[in-house]
Amino acid sequence: MAAILDISKFQLAHLFKEKIGVSPYSWLQLYRLVRAQELLLQTNRTITDIAYDCGFSSIGSFNQLFKRLYGFSPRIFRKEGSN
Repeated sequence: MAAILDISKFQLAHLFKEKIGVSPYSWLQLYRLVRAQELLLQTNRTITDIAYDCGFSSIGSFNQLFKRLYGFSPRIFRKEGSN
């Protein structure tokens, strides 16, 4: 994105955080989690498949971030969300 705007990565990160309120990386992680939530509720795909398809590098990092933000695991989220 920085190259498209012809600015440095630092400038992009600064402007992004100023306008959006979070860093580009944090925004991307939140976007991935929201997408994962949708897939957890709307499909029967495995949690591992969902994690990788949403851009997480490992199931461990996905589970850890999900639990840190929401207070419970993706498995519990899926179970409770289907009720």
